[in-house]
Amino acid sequence: MNNGGFYYEYQNGFDESERGDYDVPFVFTEIKSGQIIANHDGPRFWDNYFNSLEDKKARLFIVQKDSVDKYGWKEIFKKNIYNKKYLFTIKDLDSLNWTITYDGN
Repeated sequence: MNNGGFYYEYQNGFDESERGDYDVPFVFTEIKSGQIIANHDGPRFWDNYFNSLEDKKARLFIVQKDSVDKYGWKEIFKKNIYNKKYLFTIKDLDSLNWTITYDGN
C-alpha cells in the first residue's frame, strides 16, 4: 500500500476533500453489500497506466467502512489496515472481463 510513488501525498495525513481535481491513483467509493459499481475514474489509456507501474500490477484494497470510521485514512495507510488486497495485471483484468467480485472473505 505504501510502496507506490504516489504515497508521499498521504503520509502526513489525508483529507479527501483537499485532493483537488488532479488524477490520483486512489478511488474512494463506498460499496454496500450486493451493490455493483462501475468505476469510470480510472486512467483513459489502461495500457499506458499499467506500463507506468513498476511491477505492471494495479492494486485494489477493500477497507470496511467501520475501519475508516474508527482509524481514519491516515492510520489505514500507515498501518496497512485492509480486509482484502488484490493485485491485477491488465491481462488478469481482461480475463475477468474487468469485473471484480468481493465476497467478504
